[in-house]
This record gives sequence, C-alpha cells and structure tokens, in this order.
Amino acid sequence: MTLVLPSTLATSAVLLLAVALGPERVEAEPARTTTPRARRLRDAPPRHPSQRTVDRVITRRVRDAIGADPFLARAVPAVKVTTNRGVVRLRGEVRTDKERSSIAFVARQVAGIERVDDRLTIGNHSKGSTW
Repeated sequence: MTLVLPSTLATSAVLLLAVALGPERVEAEPARTTTPRARRLRDAPPRHPSQRTVDRVITRRVRDAIGADPFLARAVPAVKVTTNRGVVRLRGEVRTDKERSSIAFVARQVAGIERVDDRLTIGNHSKGSTW
C-alpha cells in the first residue's frame, strides 16, 4: 500500500483525523426540514409524466375559462395560472376584490381540480387607466 502525503497543513489535519478515528465511517447527520411545505416536497413521490400532462390541461382550461368571461378578460395577462398535482395556484395583481373572487370562482368550476390556491393581490396593475 502506498501512502500519499498531502501538501497542505489543512489536508494533513483531515488525514490525521481520519486515521485517528479508525475504520469507522463518519457520516454527516441528514438535514432536518421543519417547514410543512418542505416535508411534503421531500416525502412526495415524483410526478409521473401523465400527471404533468393532466396539470398542463387543467392550467389551459382555467386560463381559457377566465378569458371566456368578458368581465375577467382584461385580467388574463396579469394572472399567472399554474397547476401541480391538481392544485391550481393563481398569482398576480387584479383591480378589485370582485375580480379576484370571480377568477377564483371560475377556476374552481374547471373539472379535475383538487383545490385552488388563491394568491391574487388587489392593486392597480394597469397604471394610467382611468375607469
């Protein structure tokens, strides 16, 4: 067996520590996630390609349903719709609370949705409009 001596002092210290500990294997303790979202993501199985396809179809149907409503058609560019495992997330900025609740209502009417995560905020996203 050939022993190669390290060139730096830091590497030497690590080598000496490894020799002093003996043949036991030293492993780092796994990171503990405490947030519920991190635990769900860690424990959830990966999405199957067919689930991704279903999510894309749901996202498209929700966008189309929002765009089909003449009252909500102006909000379509400001609202981002994503779907993950049947959960639709709505993000963006809308003009009024009525617009926000209407968008969430229309999204809930689309078939195949587990639930709607409404993260829409109310504000003036179209600066300069007077109505």
